[in-house]
Amino acid sequence: VTIFMNYVRDTGVSITGGAMSENICSGSAPTSFIGTNPFVAGDGTNDWNDGADNPGTASITYRWERRVAPFAALGWLPIGSVAASVSSTYQAPPLFQTTEFRRTSISTLNGKVCTQSSSSIITINVATALTGGQVERDTGGAVFVDATQILCPGDIPQLLRINPVGSTPAAADINFQWEFSADSVIWYDILTTNTSVTTDLGITFPFNATGETFQPQAITEANISSVHSMTVTGTTPPLVAGDFYRVSIGVDVFTVTIGEDGTAAGGDNNVNNIDEVLVLLAYKINNSGTGITAVQSGTTDNITLTLAPGSTLTPVWRFDDATVDVTFANYAFAQTYNGQSNTRFYKRRVFQNFGGAVPTPCAADSDIHQVTLNTLEPGRIANS
Repeated sequence: VTIFMNYVRDTGVSITGGAMSENICSGSAPTSFIGTNPFVAGDGTNDWNDGADNPGTASITYRWERRVAPFAALGWLPIGSVAASVSSTYQAPPLFQTTEFRRTSISTLNGKVCTQSSSSIITINVATALTGGQVERDTGGAVFVDATQILCPGDIPQLLRINPVGSTPAAADINFQWEFSADSVIWYDILTTNTSVTTDLGITFPFNATGETFQPQAITEANISSVHSMTVTGTTPPLVAGDFYRVSIGVDVFTVTIGEDGTAAGGDNNVNNIDEVLVLLAYKINNSGTGITAVQSGTTDNITLTLAPGSTLTPVWRFDDATVDVTFANYAFAQTYNGQSNTRFYKRRVFQNFGGAVPTPCAADSDIHQVTLNTLEPGRIANS
């Protein structure tokens, strides 16, 4: 009589890279679990079939199991997918609560089944599910509404909060960050250290908006005005009588012709150099009643245009030399910052970072709150 002994040893599993735990955001999938060769030979040869970990003629299969917190109250449950039942490795799906995993190795020999669960347990810590919520404004008397604010330039927007109130879980590593945008595409954190807003929009935040509520600062006409700079750079710009310099901003067109009378702008009756051209051009723009303003710097052959508040137009230049367009050989043009119309947007981001253990914090954004400035230009009176 020959007695065959069936046995199996599963000495442990780990996450790819060797870790035994991982922090993930709610609804995210963890890293693959690894177990290419789950058996470690007792004699040090790392051989599946030397008889140290299982009989060489046995059929080896696997069963992955999981349990969720509270771990003591809930036992291990087999993972139902076919792939999880047969493979030595396992890729967990997106998780929404902290979960532990282990693997059971199964050896079958001549109909006799032996099992052993891994000595190691993989723990996937899942962050709290975060709620972005809706931004509401305080209309007075603690009455909050989810609606666009319509303001005049310089008005202070109403206090903002998130609804539902208290929906965000209270935890030591839950943080808030209010954000600002001029186009609802590019967003800036409202922080005193965020110099990119100063660079792009000419706006400086006097405080860090990291609380549950947020009081926006006033928005002025300067905040929603685009600024453009033009410098005459060519060595041979058009300066012959009849040549002209022209800038078109939408339907508003301003032209200075060489030989024109510039006495209205404080010059002589014969505009014939770049300094005189830009002085007269700035004079015409500033007295146009269009809401566009110009500042001329003769020392650098430069003129800076500030468009009417809320304008999304871009100035188009033309340097004409005897009917030939020589603009691109004689100028440099740049947009200092773009006011991007008279609308502003705010939202709040809530995030959790496991005390810094997650490289990218788990986050959720609120909906977007819009503030629109109602602007107008007085125009000008002119005789016919």
